[in-house]
Amino acid sequence: MGSTIYPNPFRERFDILTDRTSAGPVPVYLYDARGTLLRSDRVAMEGQRLTISKLADLPVGTYLIRYVIGGQAYVSKAIKQ
Repeated sequence: MGSTIYPNPFRERFDILTDRTSAGPVPVYLYDARGTLLRSDRVAMEGQRLTISKLADLPVGTYLIRYVIGGQAYVSKAIKQ
């Protein structure tokens, strides 16, 4: 599966653009670079896009985003500036 995070680096929000869709909310997990779970949420897909928002309070750094679509888990990396 191909996915893109935009913008990356991000400030307050980012979108995950995938080649998959989901009829229901998608579980999304945000981890810091050490693997500590910081947030978890269920996000509605808009077509092939997940919008992750309310991230302004995160410190600058690298984050891993894990999301599950159709029972398959995916991991992407995003950088907060």
